[in-house]
Amino acid sequence: GNKPSPDEIRTRDDLQARMDILTDKDWETDDPGMILDCVVFFDGQDHRAVIYGGNDKDDANEDIESLQPLAAYHKERQYGTISTVDQYNYGVNFYDDVSVLSIVGDCTPH
Repeated sequence: GNKPSPDEIRTRDDLQARMDILTDKDWETDDPGMILDCVVFFDGQDHRAVIYGGNDKDDANEDIESLQPLAAYHKERQYGTISTVDQYNYGVNFYDDVSVLSIVGDCTPH
């Protein structure tokens, strides 16, 4: 057979190191991540979603009725922010006849 090149060996070793980290039992956690309440409704014209939740206590005290309902991003170009601490900006989309709500986030506020 063909002997792997030095680049192929480095690539293989790098991929194996990544797999070792991903499968390391010390990295397992019971933390499910952020849990959000999502309300989807039809306002007579469009489907809208309200996303409620966050990681800081100021957001936890926020009244869900004060939040801006968002239409699908491609329709109104609206976005919301989850958590004033995390500054996680997101838009929404609806799929499968509105049976699926997709929360689409930007990985950085910059």
